[in-house]
Amino acid sequence: MQFNREEEITAELNMTEEEIAKYDRLKKNYEDPTYEVVSGIFRALSKKKIIGTGNFQRYVALPESTDLSARRSHRVRNPSRDGHPAVKANLKAVQGDLFLLEKYVFFVSKQPTLIELSDIHQVVFSRLGTSMGANAARTFDMKIVTKGGSDLTFTSVNKEEHEVVSSYLQDKKVKTKNEMMEGELPIALDDEDEEMQSVASSGEEAPKPRRG
Repeated sequence: MQFNREEEITAELNMTEEEIAKYDRLKKNYEDPTYEVVSGIFRALSKKKIIGTGNFQRYVALPESTDLSARRSHRVRNPSRDGHPAVKANLKAVQGDLFLLEKYVFFVSKQPTLIELSDIHQVVFSRLGTSMGANAARTFDMKIVTKGGSDLTFTSVNKEEHEVVSSYLQDKKVKTKNEMMEGELPIALDDEDEEMQSVASSGEEAPKPRRG
């Protein structure tokens, strides 16, 4: 369900006062924003906590070398790149919205998937689809590996969301690994010598170029 935040509703429940009294925080009459009325009724009748979008916020893009405390100080109040409190992603052939909540990663689609942050071993960022052309270079994949050994790979995430998602997961103490640079190497073959020199000077093992 989707609601306009500005939309308000006036409603009266078809229940007696005795029936309403059995449920905590349930009211006979409502005159509030629609989303508040619906969520409040669901919470009261189901006696379950309603989980909101949390405080997932966008971080200003900073160099990879910037420490986490500096990233936090540059936080701004804009969820994701398009103002939505989730990022667009695909799980296999299913498209949906990936919500990063306080204690969960929740993929909302025709086949919802819920993952507890405490059950995540690590999250691996990669750009495995670069050989497929320019369109793939504008996206990245995010593989969530659970402590039980299973994994889920969310694909076609806009690359502009990488800094947002990575910073948020690190803030939640979730281990992350960035393999995106390895996937970018075939795109800039003209700069191969310069990139190899840069890698060698850092003491890291030079990535091997892909072969057709």
